[in-house]
Amino acid sequence: MPVLDGLEATRQIRENISKKLPVIALTAYAVKGDEQKFLSAGMNDYLSKPFEESKLVNVVTKWLSIDSTVIEATEETSTVEIIEENLYNISSLESIAKGNVEFIEQMIGIFNM
Repeated sequence: MPVLDGLEATRQIRENISKKLPVIALTAYAVKGDEQKFLSAGMNDYLSKPFEESKLVNVVTKWLSIDSTVIEATEETSTVEIIEENLYNISSLESIAKGNVEFIEQMIGIFNM
């Protein structure tokens, strides 16, 4: 991150914003002992890149207390669509975009990086 690393950001979240807000480390670091470093900084969980979609879904489900049956994919609906319905609302983004679908797709793409 350009201003704070994840450890310092988590410390500030814990001190100034919330002790309960779930914080999940998503990192390319896979060195033995890093998981404990992240947890000691106040993060709730840890995922190392590259990760499988199912592992991400399981960790998010665990910390948001979502019934995991809600996010199982069906033939008509993808897992991503179900997760989007339950985890965030893009109505503000749609309002800002004023109908510019390309802008919305770009912003969602950036968010998903």
